[in-house]
Amino acid sequence: MSAKEWIKNVYNALSQLDSSLCRWKAAYEYHKLYSEIKDSIFNEESNKQITEMSTKYEPEKKEQQIKLLNKDKVIQTKDLARQKTIRNAVAGGFVLVLLFSFVLINRFMLINKQKKVIETETEREKSEKLLLNILPVETAKELKVNGKATPKYYEQVTVMFTDFKGFTTIAEKMSAEELVSELDFIFKKFDEIISKYPIEKIKTIGDSYMCAGGLPIANTTNPVDVVMAGLEICEWMRRRAGDWEKRGKGEVEKGGRGEKMNLKEEEPENEQRVECESESRLPFSPSPFPLFQVRIGIHTGSVIAGVVGDKKFAYDIWGDTVNTASRMESSGEAGRVNISWETYKFLVGDKNISPLQFTFRGKIPAKNKGEVEMYFVERTLSNKKLTANSRE
Repeated sequence: MSAKEWIKNVYNALSQLDSSLCRWKAAYEYHKLYSEIKDSIFNEESNKQITEMSTKYEPEKKEQQIKLLNKDKVIQTKDLARQKTIRNAVAGGFVLVLLFSFVLINRFMLINKQKKVIETETEREKSEKLLLNILPVETAKELKVNGKATPKYYEQVTVMFTDFKGFTTIAEKMSAEELVSELDFIFKKFDEIISKYPIEKIKTIGDSYMCAGGLPIANTTNPVDVVMAGLEICEWMRRRAGDWEKRGKGEVEKGGRGEKMNLKEEEPENEQRVECESESRLPFSPSPFPLFQVRIGIHTGSVIAGVVGDKKFAYDIWGDTVNTASRMESSGEAGRVNISWETYKFLVGDKNISPLQFTFRGKIPAKNKGEVEMYFVERTLSNKKLTANSRE
């Protein structure tokens, strides 16, 4: 075997080996070398045969043989050219497939990246929204920038507590779903009412609802703001009790909790009236549950506000003002707003508020506070000036 034949076999073997290992580029190069050396050997053999035939046979016969060899050579050349064309087409198609696959993969990665960016942005917006639902805007910004919120002292803050009379007794007659649904409906309305004023919701504890005016941005209108919100809450509870009372008497259309009803607003005959006892029923209740009656207590004073906790942030306020406001609520009456002397003196000194009327209750014993001067704030009186009953 000649050296070229040996090299040709080596190139062929290497080409087949790389092809079996999916190393297409290397396989193509060895196959190309194999074809070239094969062509070279073929040409050499053809030339050698032509030379031998030229010297061995008669000129005419040699000429015919030469023509035949040349014809075979042309056919072989065309066949090699065709194979080369096919080989190049396959290689080109393979390159196109690789390029198309690269484009698709790149596009897929880009879409996934954009999707992750959008999801991250959405999650960030949700987190910010959740944070703003838990904390005041200013406190949330400070927490995001500094990683913590500095406690602040406020000289004048008005704190309001609400509670439901006989809550435990009523709750025992309700299912868990009915109880939570009722509290959710009422507290959402409270949220809606205080959002009309610069008042910050602090928290709910069981059936108790706590909010405060004058923070996180200090102002001097917080006694008025909180009292007006408290009156609006009482009025809403009063209207709601009246609506359900009419429902029980068949005077309104049936509907679900919170459903809009076509009711004409009627002024209650007695403004001091205690709201709807056992005759009123909660919507679609299987048994006659009395409607909740709200007590509201309000006090004005200084507090410290800040964020406590690590995993679950909580914005809260501390101070004797908070305790006193709680005593105002527990010492009050259902359907009425009970305020302290400190809140009262701010109200009577503010000439920009709507006309109000106050009922001096005297000094009422309060737990751990001794006797505290208290006032009931009556409903807004239209077209009347601010009046206050003298302390007796």
